[in-house]
Parts: sequence; C-alpha cells; structure tokens
Amino acid sequence: MKWRVAIVAVTVAVGLAAAYNNRAWVYKKRGFLYAASGNSERAIADYDEAIRLDRDYADAYEDRGVTYSRRGDFDRAIADLDEAIRLDPKAALFYNNRASAYGRKGDLDRAIADYDEAIRLDPTRFHPNYYRGNAYKTKGEFDRAIADYDEAIRLEPNDAYAYNNRGLAYFGKGDYVRAIADYYQALALARDHDRDLTAEVRDNLERARTARRKADGPATGISP
Repeated sequence: MKWRVAIVAVTVAVGLAAAYNNRAWVYKKRGFLYAASGNSERAIADYDEAIRLDRDYADAYEDRGVTYSRRGDFDRAIADLDEAIRLDPKAALFYNNRASAYGRKGDLDRAIADYDEAIRLDPTRFHPNYYRGNAYKTKGEFDRAIADYDEAIRLEPNDAYAYNNRGLAYFGKGDYVRAIADYYQALALARDHDRDLTAEVRDNLERARTARRKADGPATGISP
C-alpha cells in the first residue's frame, strides 16, 4: 500500500513539475518507486523519459541499468552502467552495480576488476568487499575470498551472510574448524529473521561436521 501511495504522489509531482526544470528527476524518482514495487516495465519507461529529458543524467542510467540487471538483461544493464560511469567516473556505486551485472552474466574477472575500482574509490563500503569475496570463492581462490570476507565483516560485523560465505571458503580450503565456527556465528545472527538462510547454514554446518569427523578419524572423540 505504501508503494502505491508513493507512486501516486510522484505521479502528481510529474504534472506539477512541468513548469520547472526538475522533470527528469521526478521521472527518475517515480521509476525508482516502480522498480522497488516490482513493476520493472513502468520503471524502465520512466527512466527512458528521464534520460530523454536529460541525456547526461548519470543516476538515471544507473537505475535503469540495475533494473535491466534484475530482469536478467545483462547486456543492456552493462551498457547503461558504462554510460553512467562515463558521466560520473568517481561513483563507487556505479562500479559495484556493473560488477554485479558482470558477475551474474558469468564474467567473474570483469566483475572483480569493477569491485576493485569500487573499493579503491570508497574502501568503507561493505558490498564490494563481500561480493568480490563471492566472486573469488566461485573461482576457487579461497584465501582471497576469506580476506574480502574478513574486511566485509569488519565493516558489518552483524552480517550473517558474510559469516556463512566465509565458512564456505574455509570449507573449500579444508579448514573445517574455522568453517564450523563461522557457521555457528551465522546461525546466531540469522536465526531470528531469516529462515531460508538459517536452513542453509544448518545444512552447511552438518556438512562441515561430517567432513571434520572423516578427516580426524573415529578415535578423536569430537562432539557432534
């Protein structure tokens, strides 16, 4: 309901803004609200209009690119984010979002290069470190992944996903003790608010316990 109210309010603002120079901003804002409510078709139509009104509107290209990426149209997403970066090459968020599109397309090397740039421009952001860690983990470069998760956890110490994924990286290295410790931490953080993640972490934890028992042998007396 709140999205409908917000969209109606911005729709009214589109008309009121006709006599001013902020029409592109209003269309972009309404596009953002449509995207957030799940209506990507109307969102893209509004971003199109914002860009028609202002060809140098970097944020409108960025928002349209993110919307295309969420729809799985990665080539269009990357093209829009290329333009956003051309217009504003110091915006760390633009590199982060293009990296996400590259990663979802399966081009992990380009994704990592963009995360590198996002981190260089703004080393205080959690997401580029976390998602670069995911890319390294997918490539099997577990030490690099762990280093990124370490930094992500330093920036956001209560993020259950970062602990779970660092546990997966430790598991990939065969370090089951550290993996189990991270899974317990992820469970403590996720249990009350994320059932799907909690179920995933419990599966990961059981897998790590089993692997540890097999690695250590039956005579160690390890508790389950």
